[in-house]
Amino acid sequence: MSEEEAPTRITRTPVAVGSPYAGCWLFVVCGGVLLCMLSWGLFTFFKQSAQLDEFTDTAAQLLPVAKPEPAAITALEEKLTTFDKSVKAGQGGTLSLDTGELNTLFAAEKPFESVRSVIVFEGIDTVIHARVSLPMRTMKLEARWLNAVFDFVPGTKKDKGFYVDLKAITVPGKTVTPGFEANYKTGGYLDRMLVEEFREDKKWGWILRKFDDVKLESGKLVIETKPGPVPAGGPDAPPK
Repeated sequence: MSEEEAPTRITRTPVAVGSPYAGCWLFVVCGGVLLCMLSWGLFTFFKQSAQLDEFTDTAAQLLPVAKPEPAAITALEEKLTTFDKSVKAGQGGTLSLDTGELNTLFAAEKPFESVRSVIVFEGIDTVIHARVSLPMRTMKLEARWLNAVFDFVPGTKKDKGFYVDLKAITVPGKTVTPGFEANYKTGGYLDRMLVEEFREDKKWGWILRKFDDVKLESGKLVIETKPGPVPAGGPDAPPK
């Protein structure tokens, strides 16, 4: 008599299971980091807003915007045209402008239309002094205005040509925070406000890039361009 085969027994080996809380800890850590970042962002925002309130005003300062007589505009246009023709002829030239002529330039030339009511030139020595009244963009519902004096110097760069470099911001009776002033300087805001549109202007753009020397002398902004070749395609063609 044959023996019946014994049934096969399957033995299960226990397998270690990871902690069910491992993923939770990851979420906790990520959530903590995000919370810290959000808290720091809110803290920085409210701190900067509070600092901005210390040296800005709730109203714009009414500036004595130039309203030049037609004769002054004509004289300036003749001066600019003479310089323009000389440069385009490859002869170079020198252009000098005092504060009155700078204010007339801003009042008369279309590229400055958007900023002529927020800046007035007051004097020239080692720097150009300009009084400004600029709206400040904030997250608050309340509008703020920077009513200040900007001190800046002009210069030339190979890629841009003529540019302006902000040196100091002064608000009478108040202290401008170093962080704000540093950011305004390094950000090139003044250059964009005063020169960018002029730099893109069809009439003057390429000439601005041909300035060889820019200096402040005897209370005037003095611009010099050396004799040089006319751009290919004629005197009205922009440089490549």
